[in-house]
Amino acid sequence: MFNRMILVVSLSLLSGCVNLGKVGMHPQLKTSSFSASMDRTYRCLDSEAIRQALRLTEDDRLPGGGRRYNLLDQHNAVVAWLDMNSSGKQTSIDLFYGRSEPQTERQLLTMVKQCQRELD
Repeated sequence: MFNRMILVVSLSLLSGCVNLGKVGMHPQLKTSSFSASMDRTYRCLDSEAIRQALRLTEDDRLPGGGRRYNLLDQHNAVVAWLDMNSSGKQTSIDLFYGRSEPQTERQLLTMVKQCQRELD
């Protein structure tokens, strides 16, 4: 019984270590696609993030060769996740951001629209 209690307490403490930033437990999802390689798409989005006073940092790799990026604000808070996958010269991106973050949504949509103009 005592061992179970220690295990439960330990797991509870560990589960609180994940930093979801402003994205939250139930994020909003938007999907976009680009007619460009993953590297070109990343470079464009990275440049646009800087114009929006944001920055992209690479997170863990996704299964199948995809990449996950964290979008950070000026205070280094995670405001969105970008999951990129490519097939040939097509790249798709899943954008995850907080449901109650209209500014983040505007910034993401601006970044995506500008890169679609440049890359498509």
